[in-house]
Amino acid sequence: MNGAAVWARVERSLADAHASSDTYPAGSIVAAVTGAELIIRFLLLRPLVAGLVFNTKLAMRLVREGYSAQTERDRRLLPDACRAWGLDVDALTLLNGQPLWDSLRALIEVRNKNVHRAEPVLAEHAAGAIDCAEGLIDQMVRPLATRLELEWPPTGWTHKGRTYDPVDASFDYMGS
Repeated sequence: MNGAAVWARVERSLADAHASSDTYPAGSIVAAVTGAELIIRFLLLRPLVAGLVFNTKLAMRLVREGYSAQTERDRRLLPDACRAWGLDVDALTLLNGQPLWDSLRALIEVRNKNVHRAEPVLAEHAAGAIDCAEGLIDQMVRPLATRLELEWPPTGWTHKGRTYDPVDASFDYMGS
């Protein structure tokens, strides 16, 4: 639901990350991690939790409330939600053989240190963050879309025939 609006943001984030990875790695890692965080929350966590909890309002409360650091909470909840669906985030690997999930978490720390402490970011960090975001798409989002018989890319993922932007804080996601 509403995957089309989220996917447009993910595509823009990854395009920005690619465009600036060599010349401005700090901006690139911010854009790539933003794309990864959108993927985690809106294309993975919310749909997975909604599929496990049959009361939609309760499902959305589980993924929205009770934590102050929402993106960190999303990263803690996603492996548990994936296990409930028979998926193992720890089994995901990058093309270089490194574990995707551990690499992403480490690169999020690099991004955070840059944003909050102005610590430098190397071009290899930016490239790694792009690889992680694209790995989430290739190894989790696409297979899940196929498993759930959803089209990919999500041009038709809408709510009651209308495309909303669930990233917008004013959007009421399924009555949550």
